[in-house]
Amino acid sequence: WLYETSSTALFWNPDGLLFPDLGRLLHFHQQAVDSGHLATINLLRHPEVGKRYHPVFFQDGKVTGFGRSSSTKMGEALHFAGAYLLEKKAADMLPLPARECDIAKEVWFPLVAQGKFAAFLYDGPYQDLGTPEDIAEAERRISRGDFLEWLHPGQ
Repeated sequence: WLYETSSTALFWNPDGLLFPDLGRLLHFHQQAVDSGHLATINLLRHPEVGKRYHPVFFQDGKVTGFGRSSSTKMGEALHFAGAYLLEKKAADMLPLPARECDIAKEVWFPLVAQGKFAAFLYDGPYQDLGTPEDIAEAERRISRGDFLEWLHPGQ
C-alpha cells in the first residue's frame, strides 16, 4: 500500500522538529534516483555530532559511512535530521515475511556499500526531541514566543 501510487516514500522520525523544503528535498532525491541512488537522507551540520550524536559521513553528495570513525577519508561528519526518502527497490531489501528489523542494517548499510545512498544537506531550524530536556527546551521556546523567530529569523 505504501508504494501504491509512487515509487518513492517519505519517512519522518517523530523525535525531531525540523522544517525542510519538501519540494527541494524531493527534487534532489529525484535527481539522485536518476543517477542510480535508491535513498536520500536528510543531514545537517550540528556541533554535537560525534559527542551526543553518532555521525553520518557525507562526501560528494552521498553517504559514505556511519559511526564513530574519526577518519576524514570518510568525509564530513553530519547529523541525521530525521527524514529520508526511500525508493521501493530499497524497501524491497527489507525481510519478508514482515518482522521487526533494523532499517540501518537491512537497507542503509548495504546502500552505502553499493554507493546508492544520497545525502541532502539541510540548513534550516532543528530541535532534537529525543530526551525530556530537549522537549522542555522546545516548550520553553514556544512559551516565550521566540519559537517563530527561531524558525523565521528577522521576520
